[in-house]
Amino acid sequence: MTDYLVLAWRNRLTNVAPDMCLSLIEDLLCQPERATKTAERLRHELASPSKAVRLRTLKLLERVGSLDDVTLLMDLASLPKMRDEARGERKAILETAATLARGG
Repeated sequence: MTDYLVLAWRNRLTNVAPDMCLSLIEDLLCQPERATKTAERLRHELASPSKAVRLRTLKLLERVGSLDDVTLLMDLASLPKMRDEARGERKAILETAATLARGG
C-alpha cells in the first residue's frame, strides 16, 4: 500500500497543483504504522528529476525520517551544486537534517 501511495503522491505532485488530495495522501504516508516504509521509499525521491518532488520529500522526511537520514542529507548537501537544483533546495536539505538531528 505504501508503494502505491508514494506513486500516487509523486504523480499528483508533478501533474496537479498541490491540493487537499495531496495533503490526504501525505497524511496517510505519515501514519505511524507506515512511517518506516514511507521513509525508505522517500529516500529514493531525493534523486527525482522533479524539483517539486525533491522539495516536498524533504518536508515529509521531517515527519517520518530518522537520525539515519541526517547522514544522507549531509552527504547530499556536500555535493557540488547541480544545474537542476531548485532555489532554496540546499537550505531545505540542511533544515531537514537539523530538524531530524533535534529529534523531529
